[in-house]
Amino acid sequence: MRSSCKAFDLGSESEAKRIATSIRVLVHDTNRSNSLLAQLGHKDKLRYFDSSLPIDPQLVDPRKREYVFQGLPGLVGIRVASMQAKFIAPLTVRDGAEGPVAFQDWWEKKCIPGDDGKRYSRKQLVLWMTNKEGGAHIDRDINAAYRDLNSSSLGMSFSVGGVIKGFSNSSVDASIRQVGWEILETLRSMEL
Repeated sequence: MRSSCKAFDLGSESEAKRIATSIRVLVHDTNRSNSLLAQLGHKDKLRYFDSSLPIDPQLVDPRKREYVFQGLPGLVGIRVASMQAKFIAPLTVRDGAEGPVAFQDWWEKKCIPGDDGKRYSRKQLVLWMTNKEGGAHIDRDINAAYRDLNSSSLGMSFSVGGVIKGFSNSSVDASIRQVGWEILETLRSMEL
């Protein structure tokens, strides 16, 4: 996973599928298979780094209906350079993030914003990518919610010279990279 994360950071965003597959192998259990961390007896003992920021803005002045975001909600950040905006993985725990949490709270938390108020979990994102897009399986029928999220700009755009522009990449890939960072940080903090 470290190699895939490094390659992603150097510009090979297609490595998101390999990162997602590694995450799936490490933590996802089913009736027919046990994750690597579960087999080692560590999965439920660890505290997982939760770097997500609250999705919903905080109401600071009800009279003015003034809201404040702690930063870009969810798992991703934005970089704007050369008149182009791109979703990025912050690769840190930002101020306002919850910090280390139990596995189920981390895996199932609806921390990834989509359009129209939809919310998604790390689990949904990882399994959609690995089970539909070729991380572990390929499926002709891509889930509509995943397809929408993959093409979403999370309701944001920016203006360059009066021209509204979207993002040059998908928030899904950047979110997967951030989840990979969270897992690596979790494992680094593990005392064996």
